[in-house]
Amino acid sequence: MQNTKHIALFLLSFAMLSACNFKKKAKDTETNEYYADYVAIYKNYKHVSVDSTKQALEMYLKKFPLEAKAWSFLGTVYLDGKEYDKALPIFQKAIVLDSNLAHPYSALGFLYYKKKDFANAEANYRKGLLKGDSSLQSSVNRLVLHSFTTPADSCRKEIAQLQTKTIKEQPFLFAIACVYHRMHDSAKRDSFFTICEATKHLQKTDREAILRDENSISDFQESISK
Repeated sequence: MQNTKHIALFLLSFAMLSACNFKKKAKDTETNEYYADYVAIYKNYKHVSVDSTKQALEMYLKKFPLEAKAWSFLGTVYLDGKEYDKALPIFQKAIVLDSNLAHPYSALGFLYYKKKDFANAEANYRKGLLKGDSSLQSSVNRLVLHSFTTPADSCRKEIAQLQTKTIKEQPFLFAIACVYHRMHDSAKRDSFFTICEATKHLQKTDREAILRDENSISDFQESISK
């Protein structure tokens, strides 16, 4: 009788262990598939059409609908395509799924800035910074926002902090020049226009045409960001 009990317990333990191993293998398979699919989409992003990337991410998110990073990536694809109204709710969904991601907050900061909702832009940029987004892109975006909302001295301090980094990217140099333009510091503005490849050879009249209004500035900024 005792032996029968031992055999029964052994068989039960073996069955439970097999079930655990099966679940672990299933989970491992899902994890491997998750990483393989995501990495493939990410690596191909710059080499395939935007529509192909959207379709790949949408298919991926059908399998892994709770993956916040993938939602954030999809938002970035729409953002890069200047489909701002579509990008905004996608980034909001990413934050609902994982409020610790920094990029969706910074992206929302930019999107609200484009809508001229400066209060929400500032709030989201601040959250992105607190979550760890210290990228040059976000730093310049915050500076541009602050050139509309904060005193000139505060912007000068931000620029001084930025200049501790090596800035070579044309859109960033142009953005800083435009910040000085809003601060009515033509000498500093022209010094940045001179080191920006996109503007250094332009005639004075051409520069003035770009600076005519914020729409002209935005159009030129986008043209050199491609």
